[in-house]
Amino acid sequence: MKTCIINFTIKYFLKLFSFLLLLFILNTQFSCKRGDNKLENHLKEIHKLNSNIIEDDWNVEKSYETNIEIFYSLHKKVVDTTYFLSFSLFKKNNKQNIKEFYYVDLYLKSYCDDSLYYELAQNIKDTLYMFKHPCIDGRICFDSLEFIMGKYYYMFRYNKFSGKQLRYYKLFKDSLNEIRGTDLPDLPR
Repeated sequence: MKTCIINFTIKYFLKLFSFLLLLFILNTQFSCKRGDNKLENHLKEIHKLNSNIIEDDWNVEKSYETNIEIFYSLHKKVVDTTYFLSFSLFKKNNKQNIKEFYYVDLYLKSYCDDSLYYELAQNIKDTLYMFKHPCIDGRICFDSLEFIMGKYYYMFRYNKFSGKQLRYYKLFKDSLNEIRGTDLPDLPR
């Protein structure tokens, strides 16, 4: 008799535990889906601004939200192509009557084709830089990059300028960023 009661009690607790575990898993999945919907809506808006930015299957590296900004840093890999996207949504500020707007800091696409590595960086509307490089052990050496465009921007972003070059770049960056090619003169030292 005691054995039957103990077996019944154990079976009851196992079923209850299984049921509670199932509820927890379902709740976690639905919570993630609600969060994903928010991200999906942001990505749809970003895609409207730059149709090169793909909406689906991103992995979140970082995200945070303040009372004026929602920020995401995302990545994904599709076959041999790696994508990186960082953007912010700046929210309305009723005191200053500012409307919401998206700011894409960087959309990066990189891949190998035959024996060359390509990297393309964009923001919402502009290509910031694009280069190709021989695929050698996955290492990139700045001196062997062949820029299609944006060499000066790349040098600025990755801190390749001396102090005087940086000041010069900041004064004339709009013009300098439009120059195409690799064989560009060094900026004044």
